[in-house]
Amino acid sequence: MKLIDAFDTDESSVRRTGVEILHGASSEKQIKPKTKLKQMHWNKIENIDRTFWNNIPNKEIIDDLHLKGVLQELEKAFVAKTSVIRVKTKADHRSAKGAQKVSLLPRDLAQQFGINLHMFGNLTVDELMDKILRCDPSITENVSVLEFFNSDALNEVPDSVTRAFLPYTQDYSRPENTPLESSESLERADRIFLEIFNMRKYWKSRSRALLILHSFKKDSSDLLQKLDMVHRGASCIQLSENLKQVLALIRSVGNFMNDSSKQAMGFKIDILQRLRFMKDDSNSLTFLHYVEKIVRNNFAKFGSFVDELSILNHTQRIAIEQLEADCLEFKNNILNVATSLTKGNLSESCHFHPKDRILEEIKTPLEKAKQKVFLVDTKKERTFALYCEVMDYFGENSSDSHSKNSFFGKFSNFVLEFKKVHTENVQKEEDERVYEQKKQMIERKENVLKAQRTNVNRLTRLKYGNREESGKPGLCEVLNSNDDEDVYEGDEGDAYVYSEGEDEKENTSPESIDELLRRLKYQSPILGDNKLRRNPKGLSYAGLRSLYSYSIENFIAAEDDLVLRREKSSNEYESVKTLRRRMTTRKKAMEPTAQEARPEQFDVVMLRAQAMLSQLRAKTIRKSKIENDEATKLESASSRLDESVASECISHSPAEKYNV
Repeated sequence: MKLIDAFDTDESSVRRTGVEILHGASSEKQIKPKTKLKQMHWNKIENIDRTFWNNIPNKEIIDDLHLKGVLQELEKAFVAKTSVIRVKTKADHRSAKGAQKVSLLPRDLAQQFGINLHMFGNLTVDELMDKILRCDPSITENVSVLEFFNSDALNEVPDSVTRAFLPYTQDYSRPENTPLESSESLERADRIFLEIFNMRKYWKSRSRALLILHSFKKDSSDLLQKLDMVHRGASCIQLSENLKQVLALIRSVGNFMNDSSKQAMGFKIDILQRLRFMKDDSNSLTFLHYVEKIVRNNFAKFGSFVDELSILNHTQRIAIEQLEADCLEFKNNILNVATSLTKGNLSESCHFHPKDRILEEIKTPLEKAKQKVFLVDTKKERTFALYCEVMDYFGENSSDSHSKNSFFGKFSNFVLEFKKVHTENVQKEEDERVYEQKKQMIERKENVLKAQRTNVNRLTRLKYGNREESGKPGLCEVLNSNDDEDVYEGDEGDAYVYSEGEDEKENTSPESIDELLRRLKYQSPILGDNKLRRNPKGLSYAGLRSLYSYSIENFIAAEDDLVLRREKSSNEYESVKTLRRRMTTRKKAMEPTAQEARPEQFDVVMLRAQAMLSQLRAKTIRKSKIENDEATKLESASSRLDESVASECISHSPAEKYNV
């Protein structure tokens, strides 16, 4: 499927900001950046006829990127600037090991006998040699023993050691010849070495055949598994269309950024390793970040190439040339054993030990090993043919050893880096989204608080403006008056300021009048003395109390009431609190001299209370007629607002703060 089929080519959405469309010699339009951008240093493929680049469109991709505005973003992000790359060198540390030197039978070789054959320490030399000659499973299945028998220390004997052991040797091809000296005088390690030395003509081939035929099953299984992984890795790269589209996208964007002299029809895969080294003007994002963002936001389907190439996570650890060498070595080892049986050292049985059964033991395993060789060789030829074909398909040199070994690694590292930048881009976008949400929430809160303050100010001006028009004290007069103020904390912890000039709605209510009567009753001079509960006429306290259930206006004439109303302003009582304080002061000032004077004092108190109550009722009637309809509505609608406004004003008036 061509890349153009996946895009919407609505030309009405073309945005031309910052991009020039140049007309060349041909009829095609070439989109170029307006300013010089950072350059992509391609490893150009001169001939793309046999590569996948020949089937990938170029103009359609760059046109669609231009339509979507991607090129404009790249033009802003990758402005050309110089960069410095520092190269660090590492020192090589080498260590040397010294070898110890011995004489006759070298001491290190004697120690190797003791180490590698320690599991047979309970056997005599003859019993141990019998196991070796009979190819006992305890010998042929022990890899460490077989490797020791194949070591150079046993197969490449120095001349000095050879001359030392010649008097003890025996030639099995001439059984009539006897050794010049008996081996009984030799130590255990020397005697074992002597038996091996007697078989020196075929011992190397014998030991190699046992080791190879013991490990050929495991070796062939490992080789086939690695070859299969290489075959699957090469196939997934060859068949991944999404990978090709991503590479084409990178080529199109890179050509857009490059000058006309650096245009490329295709690039080598090693350019993928450089994408993370090119950064934007803020040095926060790389070119690969933008590639991932373009793929995710515009061509989401192409992002599935990371799943298609998942097998490369395992294949990148396989050294291709080493695998090829291992397959060849496996084949040669099996063939060498077969050759040894036909025309080599193992074909001359006259030199064998009379008890040696090596030929009978290796014949059957050798036939199975030959079958494995054929299978591994066939798989190897097919796998490496495909591998080289895929390398050529992507413009790589299949004959170069470095390119061979790093081909899978380039794709695997690109997939890992692509996943990494995907995570970083998504995390960054999520952080930006959360930041914008918090910012909008804070702005909304500020707007709400601003609107509330505006409404409070408007309602306050409207309310207290009407109060001033009706003759009531304004807001500043209520909250800043300094005459006889008290701070009282109610049940809910709100502070209220009582003064002679505050709102008299609370003072002139029926509840306030009843409270005034109650306090006058209990604070009268007659009831203040607990010892004198009865008057001279014998009236009880309960009887006196019953008198207060009636209005005291009946005891005062109209003329007296008018006189009391016309008293001076200094004698007016505009607050229940002030009235209580003055009554308390008057009570303390009074000094009763005789019990007979108490009825007269009681009458004075009643007259004063009657005057105050009449004055409060008169003010209530007068003020209720003056209040207009708008002030009444504001009184009921902003009852709770009054308390907050009063508290705020008190907090802004340092001279009028009081402690409860």
